[in-house]
Formats: sequence, C-alpha cells, structure tokens
Amino acid sequence: MGCVYHHPPNCATGSSVKEFVEACKAATGVNINVRYLDRRPGDYAQVYSDPSKIQRELKWDAKYTNLRESLEIAWKWHTLHQNGYNSTASA
Repeated sequence: MGCVYHHPPNCATGSSVKEFVEACKAATGVNINVRYLDRRPGDYAQVYSDPSKIQRELKWDAKYTNLRESLEIAWKWHTLHQNGYNSTASA
C-alpha cells in the first residue's frame, strides 16, 4: 500500500493514510470502519506538499501543526457549526 503524506504548513512530518484515520478516530471518538484496499491504477504512491509558497506569498504559518490536535479543533468547530459558517455555535 502506498502512503499519502499530509504536510500542514510549517510541519516537518507527514502521515500515512492509516495514521490519519487513527488520528481521526482519536480526535472525534467516532469508530470509523475502514477497508484498506490496493492502490488503483493511476493512484499516487506518495503525495507531498511544500508549505513554503503559502508562507512566502501569504505570510501565513499554521497555528496547529500536530495532526491529532488539528483534527480535534476541526471536529469541535464542526460539532458547534453543523451548517458551516452560516450557523451559530450552540454549546
């Protein structure tokens, strides 16, 4: 199985798909059923990103670069704003 690497801006490490799924489970408390399949023809074995462009052009760095912490914050926001930006927090 190939790996997909997630590089948030200002983060020096990547995550495999399995690590990402496990972080999602831990951050949300939701048991996510997963079936790992072989890569399909044309799927990338690995994906990388370079945060230097966003840092250079927008002068922006991520505040949260830990995968689990980022997912916990995103999940909390989502549970408080289930209709996205058009909803009001209800906690």
